[in-house]
Amino acid sequence: MADLLVAVEKAALAHLKADPAFVSAIPAAQILTSDAGANPTKPFVKPGTAIVSPYTGHRKRRAMRFPLYIRADARKSGTGAVLELARDHMGRCVSALCDSLYRARLPVPGGTARFELVNDIRRKVDGEADALEANIEFRVTVMAG
Repeated sequence: MADLLVAVEKAALAHLKADPAFVSAIPAAQILTSDAGANPTKPFVKPGTAIVSPYTGHRKRRAMRFPLYIRADARKSGTGAVLELARDHMGRCVSALCDSLYRARLPVPGGTARFELVNDIRRKVDGEADALEANIEFRVTVMAG
């Protein structure tokens, strides 16, 4: 269980890309790594800054706070008519993310990552008109074996 963060990030992003319900909210091409470039197409999701705890209880378990960052804007038709307000679009994206990862058990090298609960969901208005951003933080426990 050397670099848990990279393993958990890869497992979570692969899980989201394989989840048809999540991909209906945010297309697989817009599920990004933490080093995604500037100005990606919205909506998108990417990992935020995780916090990994020291070993707890015994040396086979590690805990982490694993945030995912979403940006979404109003969905518009080809003519520019608003089909879905930014807050509704963001709500759909956040719900799909929480539904997909809450209580997920994902294989990682040397063990299993358990997404145990959603610690926090923070939404805020983006600096851009008709856009919102959200940080969804999961509590994850990685068990060896």
